[in-house]
Amino acid sequence: MSEQLIESNTESNDDRAIATNLEQSATPDLLEYIQLHLNNETWAAIEMLRADTVISINAKSIVPIPNMPACFLGLFNHRGHVYWVIDLPALLNITPLEDAHHSYAAMMVTPQLEKVIPSTEQEQEQEQEQAANSESSGSRNGDDRANRSPLLLAVREIAGIVKFRPDQIQACIPPIPPGLHAYTKQCLDSDQHQLYILDIEAIANSPSLYVQ
Repeated sequence: MSEQLIESNTESNDDRAIATNLEQSATPDLLEYIQLHLNNETWAAIEMLRADTVISINAKSIVPIPNMPACFLGLFNHRGHVYWVIDLPALLNITPLEDAHHSYAAMMVTPQLEKVIPSTEQEQEQEQEQAANSESSGSRNGDDRANRSPLLLAVREIAGIVKFRPDQIQACIPPIPPGLHAYTKQCLDSDQHQLYILDIEAIANSPSLYVQ
């Protein structure tokens, strides 16, 4: 495995600032969403409760893996764990992230998977060890753990947290960007633009993430 995968990554001031915002207590009666910049014309939102953490990724720290779908940027080591990095705009058939970018903003999510995304060698060893421990302890929830795999969703920019009342959420009004149809059903209208609320499970189980 490349030495890049075993190098530790230090958090930047931006990482710590974003993490602090994520840890702030929710405002009563308001729903909190993380605002994502997909391209110049398209913005999306993911419920803040669905985000495990938000980090900045140096593009050079991502290790490309051959024979994977185009939306896979590669593997990234974060605090000793290796994660798949997904080009979210590319997955949504929006302008892919540019290779020339020095860094990406990424949000870690842990969705329920209908299939299991291909594991790295390290993950396979961990899964085998966990399976052995589950059998010895009589645990019966191993299948659920196997179907919950953290992913890093990379975008151009994470533009902070926005808060809305539940009654401000509405059905999306056409036209909806074609690539978003399968991944959003509701929208939020901010002062600057419309935010498409993304369905994390729909994204994680997209056919585009699995080798054909």
